[in-house]
Amino acid sequence: DWAAALGRRKMGLLPSDGAAGSPARSDSPAPAGAAGEGAEALQVVWWIKVLRDDPLRVLRALRFSAKLGFQLHSSFWLAVPFALSSLQSKVAGSRKKDELVKIARAGREPLLTFLDLSFGFPLPNATCGGGGLPCLAPALFGGADPKGVAQFLSPAIVTPPEGANPSPSSASPSSASPPPFLHHSELPPSCELLLPSPVDPAGLPPLGAPPPFSSAAMRAAAAKLPQAVPEEEALGAALAAAIYSCRLAPPAPPPPPGARSAADALAAGAADAAMCEVLAACDGLSASNEMRQSAHTPLWCVKALLDTPPQLGMFELLATAASRGDGGQRRVGGREFGELLHMWQSLKLASLFAPDGAWCGVGGAARRTPGYLPDFILELAGTRCERPTLLRLREQLQLLQRDGPPISGEALGALPSLPPHLRGTMIACLHVLCRIEGAIAPLSDKASLRSFLEEHALLDALDAEWYVDAGEGKEKGCKGRELRPQYEQAVNRPKPKKKGKKAE
Repeated sequence: DWAAALGRRKMGLLPSDGAAGSPARSDSPAPAGAAGEGAEALQVVWWIKVLRDDPLRVLRALRFSAKLGFQLHSSFWLAVPFALSSLQSKVAGSRKKDELVKIARAGREPLLTFLDLSFGFPLPNATCGGGGLPCLAPALFGGADPKGVAQFLSPAIVTPPEGANPSPSSASPSSASPPPFLHHSELPPSCELLLPSPVDPAGLPPLGAPPPFSSAAMRAAAAKLPQAVPEEEALGAALAAAIYSCRLAPPAPPPPPGARSAADALAAGAADAAMCEVLAACDGLSASNEMRQSAHTPLWCVKALLDTPPQLGMFELLATAASRGDGGQRRVGGREFGELLHMWQSLKLASLFAPDGAWCGVGGAARRTPGYLPDFILELAGTRCERPTLLRLREQLQLLQRDGPPISGEALGALPSLPPHLRGTMIACLHVLCRIEGAIAPLSDKASLRSFLEEHALLDALDAEWYVDAGEGKEKGCKGRELRPQYEQAVNRPKPKKKGKKAE
């Protein structure tokens, strides 16, 4: 069997000088029935030499297997652990990145199959120079960054917890960690290409503990990736989905006041941990800005959507105005208006509309930044957050995808008391307000916006909300007036931090 073959290789089939080649001579006669087993061990020795000569062949073999759909011989997998150290230390990250881009160009299914094999297929228990990695992902996704510092995925995210042996039936859909694969029979369908047909567990390599990785979660999120996105953006987004489907164990602080639930707080913490992992991997791979943004931005948006947005008094005023203007068909409170505004800004939805205010989506957007993929981001959040939270986010996104009016920055002259640092926030609030109401009349000049605000009784109400000295007979300009503390800073969404984890 495979364990015996591996044991014989350790005991003397490798040459005495340590070079991989023909087996070492032995004066003792071969045991009866050992001819076939010796041939299998020789295949492993040959693969060790091939992979050590150029460790990038490990990645290429997986690429061709995923693209063309053929089996990799079991002797290949027995030899892989002996090439991992060289794959990490001797292969430039940029060479790995070039191979990964080729996989993305092959199509969506080959890319997901490759990620299944990288994250979900357990490596053999090889202790002789094997490196001890539970799967290939920590060796494939990383390398030396431009400063010469090694940056890789942390093996901890694909290492099963000690003594843990959960069953798939015990895993809750809303649990913080996706259910792991436990046995060969539970590997994803894409991994069956590597196994003999029919599958015979007795003839399989002595695999290690299965990595805590959920192919189902990764594929559920990746199913929402538009086919029109470029290959590097698809690669980055799929990598984010794969890492978010691993074992991410962030600290579990008590949820802040107003948070949706403890499970959603854990899901946001997992997104924060996954951001550090993808940035370290992208640094090590010398990834392009497009791939980096596509891997980092969806995770940042997941964390933003699951965090509690700030609540301001102006949101209550705008929510009341929206309920007044739509005839009671769609009523929102100040808290929900703040959540809608938070989603609009976090997902940069304004870039997905045509100049006339019509929704054009990801495929038709000319001003979209890589990584801002609303449907994919929501599905990614749904792999860990609670089901009611996902349904609420979907409903809010559907509302914000309505057609709306074009709104010009010049029209804000109708609000002379608007502080300059709140101009972007006000434009976003108007977009949300119009989509709640279903209003599509253009707001492109001062007169049209003034008429719109007077109709909703917002001109004086917003001034009174922004300033401490409102109603005291002072001129309605922001110069020399005292803003309320909550409006002294812009309430735009913060920019994503692009800081990766430090090298250990």
